[in-house]
Amino acid sequence: MVSVGVFALKRLSQVLKEGIFSTIPAVHFGLNLLKTRNFRYLIGIHVWISFHNHSNLLS
Repeated sequence: MVSVGVFALKRLSQVLKEGIFSTIPAVHFGLNLLKTRNFRYLIGIHVWISFHNHSNLLS
């Protein structure tokens, strides 16, 4: 059990180190996606679905 936790911590620190270097292109990619209509359309669908589910929970 302890070894699993140590492995997870090592993996997490590795992901964080790699993440710092991969964040910048990821941000650029995300901004380019925001410029496209398809991405806004997907966000709209997601918002509509989550709102629909929420209103179903309330009723």
